[in-house]
Amino acid sequence: MQNQMSREATGVTWQLSRYAVATRLEDLPVAVQEQGVRAFINWVGCVLGAVNHDAVMSAKRALAAYSGPEEASLPGAGQRFNMMQTALFNGMAATARVFDDTYLSAVVHPTSPVGAAALAVGEHTHSSGPEFLAALIVGVETACRAADMLTLAPGKSHLGLYMTGIVGGIGSAVAAGKLLQLSEQQMVWAMGIAVAQASGVRALHGSQASPFMAGNGARAGVTAALLARAGMTSTEHSLEGDRGFADIFASSPNSAAAIDGLGEKFDILDLTFKPFPCGIVSHAVVDACLLLAVECDIDASKIERVDIEVCPPGVELTGIRHPKDHMNCRNSLHHWAAVSFMRRRASIAEEECIHDPQVIAMRDRIHASATELPPDAANVRVTLKDGQVLEKSVEHCIGSRDRPMNDDEIDGKFLHQAQLIMSEERAKIALKACRSIEILADVGRVMMPLTGDDAR
Repeated sequence: MQNQMSREATGVTWQLSRYAVATRLEDLPVAVQEQGVRAFINWVGCVLGAVNHDAVMSAKRALAAYSGPEEASLPGAGQRFNMMQTALFNGMAATARVFDDTYLSAVVHPTSPVGAAALAVGEHTHSSGPEFLAALIVGVETACRAADMLTLAPGKSHLGLYMTGIVGGIGSAVAAGKLLQLSEQQMVWAMGIAVAQASGVRALHGSQASPFMAGNGARAGVTAALLARAGMTSTEHSLEGDRGFADIFASSPNSAAAIDGLGEKFDILDLTFKPFPCGIVSHAVVDACLLLAVECDIDASKIERVDIEVCPPGVELTGIRHPKDHMNCRNSLHHWAAVSFMRRRASIAEEECIHDPQVIAMRDRIHASATELPPDAANVRVTLKDGQVLEKSVEHCIGSRDRPMNDDEIDGKFLHQAQLIMSEERAKIALKACRSIEILADVGRVMMPLTGDDAR
């Protein structure tokens, strides 16, 4: 029995558990710590920008009455629920406007669920800023590495799987478990219990069930950590074992990718932040269209036709010519290209014009085709009614790993979303609190300006 346990304790699940439990903030490179702060600021901004979103409000109407004790807060809402419901609602808000961060190699948005789980537990347990930030970083890293198992060669995952829902609960369980001070064995169990709840289906995109998948990942992670702390067991090899996580969700899974360079190289450094509130594979198109519109001073009414070349998933996942509603439009390459020419911007406000007859007419003049481009690249060709042809190619779009948003741009994005629900002054106070997360004695203090309890 001891030999069997020894073999199992060297597997992927155990190695990730051991690393998660042992890692402290001071063990992490400064660049990784700084990226963790950026991820947190971006996450809070996205939550504030969607705290009153229809999907979040629907979930609260349905489930608030079943919440139990008030343990943690919803930023911007002035409401408190138990940890699991708070994680659900905040995880939904973080991704409801499709403005969340992205680990592009696996097309996963890890901080939406992981940040929700970590803040819910961290606030309730009065964790310190360094404890919280370490849990957030290790949780995001675990989610990304779990996705690597499914997507890095030779691994291949079905495009219909929504990776955030599939791996979000695993990363959330690690973040929550770390803040609940789980042992290595309990963390192994927590990851397995999270695997038992893993679910994500791309067919649900464009509906309110889409943000629910990220929120459910956050709730699943908190649930898994609490159950493991109470002694609920799972297998010792839930991630890499036969008929386990990777074996089920990928063909030829790359289990070694989960532990390759663990503690030395960090997937979180490849995390990117969105400048536009739409599907990540549309961003290169938006970038190219905006550059063309401004640089060439294009009058949209004089456009005869727009031809777009983008990566195959760009067409497959966002090739919706005429979105039916706000949720649907976030996955419409045609809509965001159209408003880029017509309004010369691509912000949250551009969700409001999906039924504008002029925008509809413009979308009809846009034609997208798939070609072998990377997901952060696009080619756009505009033919004007007078026969003039204008072209623009984007090799790496803004917000990509090769053209990342800087801290000022991330702060600006935060303030823009925060000011949808609060004054500019309070938004700046909230941003300052988020920027100082790693030095707080109690992470719950970051919630004060976010909930209106303290504007000092």
